[in-house]
Amino acid sequence: NYAELLRKMLRKILISTSILLLSGCTNSSTIITGTVAEEIDFNDVDVIYNKKPDCEFDVIAHIKIPGEYYSSDALIDGFRQRAAVIGAPAVQITYLQHQATGEFYGSARAIRCTNN
Repeated sequence: NYAELLRKMLRKILISTSILLLSGCTNSSTIITGTVAEEIDFNDVDVIYNKKPDCEFDVIAHIKIPGEYYSSDALIDGFRQRAAVIGAPAVQITYLQHQATGEFYGSARAIRCTNN
């Protein structure tokens, strides 16, 4: 169905545009590696830190943020915002570092459990 195909293409364009807007002019990146879904509320994104997820999961995207935030909480919220845009219900922090400049940078994986 042409209308369905057009709707899917438009959705992918909107998601890609949202990711670019979230990234701004910095060197942050969100590399999509899985199936994106409808955007979800930022508050619905769980944070997994210093442990493995309690489920089998798919990686939807790898997220890197280089020093845009001045607290670890703000950086983690940045990961959650990017995960929410692509419909990922969880973000697994894979690296977090405090720089001498006072900024925090790190990386995370946007994930979705597959065995719910």
